[in-house]
Amino acid sequence: MLVIQTILLQWTKDTRGEPYASLRHWHPQAYPLPIQSVILPKNSRSASDVLRDDDSVLLHRLAFWQTKEGLIPGQDDTAWLSMPQAGQPIDERLLSGVLPDIRGDRLHVRLRYVPEWGKPLRTDGQSRLLEKKAFELVPGEWGRIQINGRQTWEEGHIYELRTFHIAWGEDIPAKRFMQREPNRSCDWLESLW
Repeated sequence: MLVIQTILLQWTKDTRGEPYASLRHWHPQAYPLPIQSVILPKNSRSASDVLRDDDSVLLHRLAFWQTKEGLIPGQDDTAWLSMPQAGQPIDERLLSGVLPDIRGDRLHVRLRYVPEWGKPLRTDGQSRLLEKKAFELVPGEWGRIQINGRQTWEEGHIYELRTFHIAWGEDIPAKRFMQREPNRSCDWLESLW
């Protein structure tokens, strides 16, 4: 079973500095998984049956927009997906740039920079978009990836912080990402002007 939770925080130049940066700093880094509210795949009797299915991926996506009044919740959705074939990405329309791959008894997680993550571009130094290994997980472990970026619009810049939590194992509790620090982590943070 593979569980991925994504959290997107977005803000503008108006809320870039203090006191707004502190609010983002203290914003929860993880949320409970909405296991009870998920529409279960066919042939499943309960959520616990699904969580023990090695061929399932639970994708939980959250997004927040910061204004001067605070952080406003936006997206909060959940999808059950089939585990992709070895070396193939999860449906890029739902999760782009994070490439989990099961090899034997380990989950290998790679990152491939995608333009939707914003500027600055991450390249390999030879004009090719960067792809790199984030970490490996054994069953029962989980990892955290953080990536920031800046989008440019006619009205100005939108700044973003994306957090990806990835857990792999047979029994993943709803509060897995809130209980302790991750076993593995990868930060891909750049200076944003």
